[in-house]
This record gives sequence, structure tokens and C-alpha cells, in this order.
Amino acid sequence: MRIRLLLAGIFATLGAWVLGWLIAGRIAKPIRKLSAVASEVATSRDLSIAVPVNGTGEVSELGRSFSSMMNALSTSLEQQQRLVSDASHELRTPLTALRTNIESLELFDAIPEAERREMIRDIRLEVEELSTLTAELVDLATDQVQSAEQIGTVDLLALTRDVAQRARRRSGRTIDVSDGGGNSIDGFSNQLLRAVSNLVDNAIKYSPAGSSIEISVDGGSVRVRDHGPGIAEKDLPHIFERFYRSIDARSAPGSGLGLAIVADAVMRHQGKVFAANAPDGGAIVGFDLPEP
Repeated sequence: MRIRLLLAGIFATLGAWVLGWLIAGRIAKPIRKLSAVASEVATSRDLSIAVPVNGTGEVSELGRSFSSMMNALSTSLEQQQRLVSDASHELRTPLTALRTNIESLELFDAIPEAERREMIRDIRLEVEELSTLTAELVDLATDQVQSAEQIGTVDLLALTRDVAQRARRRSGRTIDVSDGGGNSIDGFSNQLLRAVSNLVDNAIKYSPAGSSIEISVDGGSVRVRDHGPGIAEKDLPHIFERFYRSIDARSAPGSGLGLAIVADAVMRHQGKVFAANAPDGGAIVGFDLPEP
């Protein structure tokens, strides 16, 4: 009897050990796979490697969390890489204007004094715009508002007329600005300057050479009308998204940051952006800001 009990105990212990070993093996196997994936990602820096996820237990939940983290990191890395390569889109316009004005000033003996002073003023404004744009690009990359600019009263009509004047000189286009009245708002002048500049640059980019641009300012609303091909209906809901490029727009310079910066600036003012096709052709893109 004693021997039977002893044998039973031995077999029970062995059985428990084997069962524990099998259970531990089943638990450890997916953990080892997860560890192998983590090591491979660390070595290759390839965030697209698939994470094995099976079942509904805690280990599977860990695998799903790891997979979600990988996807988030992959998206973030892709946006940062595209931001670096696409920043040239936003920097190109002020840099081109700077170069043009500086080259013209080299011939300043043949330029009237008043025109020379106007060019110097434009150069100063373009340098300020480059500084502001650099900060805004950082904001887009980090989703953080880092501007130290203080809110103040902004004459939206005067700001828009200044943008239009500089765009005329830069592009040779006819750009008309109409006044709807009541144009003083509370806001950040540099951010609004960038927003209006991007709207005008966008209209110039997507309209035929020689065609005019019409801008209307009414209270806190700015509408920029071009005479280009318009915007495909499927693209209208997306044109303010970061890095969005419609199929039809991919042959044009840029990469989708221009209108994203507009949307970002307008959002900081608790406003709304909009885009629509004009009944007789072309697009109307702009924003509405709350009035005091």
C-alpha cells in the first residue's frame, strides 16, 4: 500500500511537471516569437515586419499592443521622412523671391530709389516669413503649438492686400482684392499671413498662366478664387490633410503641406476652412474666423 502511494505520488509529480512544461512551452512560444520580432526590428529598423498574433489570451493581447505600437511608429517615421523631403515645397517660394530681389538689387543703379526701397522691404518680409515658416513646420511635425506670438488685433484686409501685392510682383498675375467690410479680428498676424499666402500660392499654382486670382475679405472670412480646373469631388474632403496629394495634382510642385498649414493656422483661431468648385469653373478655397 505504501509503495502504491509512493508510486502514485511520483507519477502525479511527473504528470504535473510534464503538464506544467507543456503549458509553459505554449506560453513561452509566442513570447519567444515576439522577442525575435523585436530583435529583428532593432537590427533592420524595418517597422513593417508582421507581429504574430494568435488567440485571445494575455500574451496575444501583448502581441496586439506591440503591433499597434509598431504601426504608430511606422506612421510617425513616414511623416517625419516626408516632412524633411517636402519642406522644400513651402520654403521654395520665399527663397525664390529673395533670390530674385537680391539679383535685381545688384543692378540698383538702374532702379528708381522708391522701387529699390520696396524690394528691400520685400526681402525683410520674406526673411521674417522664412523664420515663421520654419517654426510652423516644426509644429506640423510635432502636433505642438510652439509659437511665442501674442494675440492682437489684425486688419485682415490690409494683411491680404499686402500678400496680394507681393504675389503680383512675384508671379506677374492679376490679383484683385475686394473689401466686404468689418475686417479687424483678434488673432496671430504671422499665422494668418502664412495662411493667406498659402491660399494665394495654391491658386496661382493650379490656374493657367495669365489668368486672374480674385480674393474677397468679409469680416473674418477670406475666399480665394482661381480659374483653374477645379477640384475633383472625391478630393474635396481631403485637400487640407497633411501631405495629401490628389492624383491630378502630383505633376505640380509641392507635396500637400501648403493647405495643411492653412488648416492648422485656422484651427488655432477656432475657425473653419472650406473648399468648393465655382459654378463657372475654378476653385474657391478659404476660411472663416470668428469675429470679435
